[in-house]
Amino acid sequence: MRRWIVLTVAALIVSVPVAAVPAAAQAGSPDPVQAVKRQFRDERGVQLAEVTRVVIDKTSIRIRNNARLQFGRSGPVAFDGTWQIVADPELTKALEGAESSFDFFTPSSVTAVDGKLYVSNSTYGNLPESKEWVRTKAPADLKAVSSQTVNVFEPAVLKTMLKGAKREPASGGFLYRGTVSLGQLSKASPKSYPALPGELGREAAKRSISWRLWTNGDGLPQRMMSTETMRMGKKASMTFRTDTRYTDWGMPITVLAPPADKVLDEKDLKIDYLFDFSDPKEIVNTVKP
Repeated sequence: MRRWIVLTVAALIVSVPVAAVPAAAQAGSPDPVQAVKRQFRDERGVQLAEVTRVVIDKTSIRIRNNARLQFGRSGPVAFDGTWQIVADPELTKALEGAESSFDFFTPSSVTAVDGKLYVSNSTYGNLPESKEWVRTKAPADLKAVSSQTVNVFEPAVLKTMLKGAKREPASGGFLYRGTVSLGQLSKASPKSYPALPGELGREAAKRSISWRLWTNGDGLPQRMMSTETMRMGKKASMTFRTDTRYTDWGMPITVLAPPADKVLDEKDLKIDYLFDFSDPKEIVNTVKP
């Protein structure tokens, strides 16, 4: 959901360590990629709890995310969860009295299933009294379930991230660490990470994500932390620090759409298109401070 939440808010304000060796060189180590793929079973899934801190120069917001992700035999098929933005005092004060039809800081429930995205009416204003959800098109890869740029639920992407990573023992499992560029992710999954044209695309491809991934003894992700910084024009910058914890792998999950009579299509709201699942960091790069 960062792909629309952060962009909207940004617009409002114009780990006794041991010597680590390459993970691939350690024979007999569990393979996180295969561990995740083994979880792809119908109506099974995982829960995640996540906090993202977005720092724009001296101003920051936090995005809290608690979600369930449902798998099918080939990967994620649906999710539901709750997101909430928490602003720092400076930003909160700056936004006091600002006119907006949206309440950005009220928790929002979100469901993605059968190609549709449903967002609770707490995000909107002036909805018909009988409507509790707004419906729009869901992203095909469901990457928006998490604010992590690296999608650990996509095997090709996870494999690319782990290539050349360092691994060391950690409590109950292992700790991997490394960096990966957006260009590498784009090569691994062009559809999930489409390359931008021209100089903007070349600069974006060089941008790297520093990350740490903790797994259990079977290789399943338990926690991931990442940091990524980008420039916004010549003077401003935006840094994302995301901490995600994964629990209850293999739990039964069946995500259902809200009742049809409680749903309103976004196109009927007569507002500018609100949900854009392209990466806001690429859009923000085009904004001059």
